[in-house]
Amino acid sequence: MAIVVPRRWLGSALSLLVVSQASPLWANPTAEDALKLQPVQKDVEFDRPKETTGSSIKAEQVDGKTGWVVRDAAGTILRRFVDTNGDNLVDQWCYYSAGIEVYRDIDSNYDGKADQYRWLNTGGTRWGTDADQDGRIDQWKMISAEEVTSEVIRAIGERDANRFNRLLITADEVTSLGLGKSHSEEVTKIVGNATERFRAFLTDAKSPSATLVSTGNKLRWLQMGATLPGLLPAGSDGSTKDVMAYENVLAMVEADGKHEQIPVGTLVRVDNVWRLVDAPREAGEGGTIGVIIKGARGTAGGEGGSTGTPGTAAAPPDFAKKLEDIDNAIAKATPSDLPRLHAEKADLLEKIAEGSKDGERATWFKQMADTISVATQSGQFPEGVERLKKLAEKLLETDKEVGAIVQFRYLTANYYSEIQKPNANYPALQTAWLESLKKFVTDFPKADDVAEAILQLGIAEEFAGNEAGAKEWYGKGAAIATDVAPVKKAAGALARLNSVGKVLNLTGTTIDGKGQLNLSAYKGKIVVLHYWASWCQPFISDMPALRELQAKYAKDLVIVGANLDDNKDAALTFLKSNRLPWAHLWSEGGLDSGLANSLGVVTVPTVMLIDKQGRVVNRGISVGELDKEIGALQK
Repeated sequence: MAIVVPRRWLGSALSLLVVSQASPLWANPTAEDALKLQPVQKDVEFDRPKETTGSSIKAEQVDGKTGWVVRDAAGTILRRFVDTNGDNLVDQWCYYSAGIEVYRDIDSNYDGKADQYRWLNTGGTRWGTDADQDGRIDQWKMISAEEVTSEVIRAIGERDANRFNRLLITADEVTSLGLGKSHSEEVTKIVGNATERFRAFLTDAKSPSATLVSTGNKLRWLQMGATLPGLLPAGSDGSTKDVMAYENVLAMVEADGKHEQIPVGTLVRVDNVWRLVDAPREAGEGGTIGVIIKGARGTAGGEGGSTGTPGTAAAPPDFAKKLEDIDNAIAKATPSDLPRLHAEKADLLEKIAEGSKDGERATWFKQMADTISVATQSGQFPEGVERLKKLAEKLLETDKEVGAIVQFRYLTANYYSEIQKPNANYPALQTAWLESLKKFVTDFPKADDVAEAILQLGIAEEFAGNEAGAKEWYGKGAAIATDVAPVKKAAGALARLNSVGKVLNLTGTTIDGKGQLNLSAYKGKIVVLHYWASWCQPFISDMPALRELQAKYAKDLVIVGANLDDNKDAALTFLKSNRLPWAHLWSEGGLDSGLANSLGVVTVPTVMLIDKQGRVVNRGISVGELDKEIGALQK
């Protein structure tokens, strides 16, 4: 049966009991018809069952919303089509792989056409918007560094300069980085020439990459090759903010069965989005090496210099080239070769660390431990856990401070490695993980990582419903005499847990930048303080109820939003498309922002209810409970 109704299919048949204005074709949709629908974006890996016998489609409640759910004969979900705003038309088209949602088309303005596209769970992190609804992404709201390199390869394969341009950092974003004046001008100049350089990369028939480019759609991205990201700290050359960047990134590709590499250069983080600074270059070509972090050298090769994590101690000259060669080999290696190469890199880093001066020794061992831990958690170096364990045991005999650094990374790598194993016993592993953190705190009370360990213990106790235990751990974290993020978060969480019955003094900047907001200004009103983020599905489900509450209790109720998006523009775009007509606070940093840390908020949505005297009535209420509680406060 041909599908004659495009993206608005199912129409008002989404109403479970009432079918009005629905085409007879869709009044009783079949699973076979539903499975013929395809995502707007083509590069999506999702289940496409060849055999649909036994598949079913059923109207179900999905997070309180009405939707059609398609399942195979075994009951595994294949598709989900949802009406989120109650207008009896589908506005979310969800696609699954192995029972997990991996992609979603979204109609955020409810006009019947998808204008946002999200890759989810094992499908990735990309989130693109399509303002003109032509099926092509206009802007990225979220994209990882790895996914940027894959988009670069697609742009090369399709010879699509517009697709490449969407990945470039904008002039406003360069300004937002807070780089020093001359540094900012340098980056702006490089970016300004990037499009022409990309076109030249595509059209130069004599270039070494011409053969790769000529393969077109046969060019396939495999992985990103890079050392760990580096951090340019505030105060460097006039910078006003910390800036995170990868330097000398490679994209590993396959073309006609051969593995090759394309130097992508510098990637810099702007909120939830990683951005390109320049066009891809020929292998070995000089130019924009160390654009953000000056002097950085590494996987893209070319000149000598330091290798490994940018911003760390430089490798001695006799080891630098060996490290660079190993990094290049790792970037191009097959899965079977990776364990051996990571072991070789660990051996080399250990030699550098052992031969370093006292001031650099801890730095190199930390880099070694970080490198092994990351490789282990990514599945590239299964032997890394045992390697870290033995290294920690060895160092703890001679240098407790350095040994503690490695020990914490061993504990982390071991935990995340264990929970990824088939048939993992999650409750037992969680218990063992928490016990290991407690022992770490006891054994190394002055270690750099003890604040993070204590914060994790407090969060675990709070989520388990053990308020007394959570307060105890948060209190220990807050008492640490260092000005680091875990300490601030712990102090805020303790304040939140102790807030009931107390006046909440919260001040912040509104997201529109027009001024300061102080909760004390709403004395005489009931206040709902609602921490949210545009990527949080439960919050999106809460929106209609919040609007209803505002209308019902208009004389007595004020809602104050506290947005925890990393990307301010993502939040503003969301607010533009969704009616949330109350004040919203925002500060840079997302879940690690001052706005989040002041009350130790670690998850969204978090909702607090405040009475007319400004006192906290409930510090963790659900939106579904608000109506009853507000009514009681009115009386």
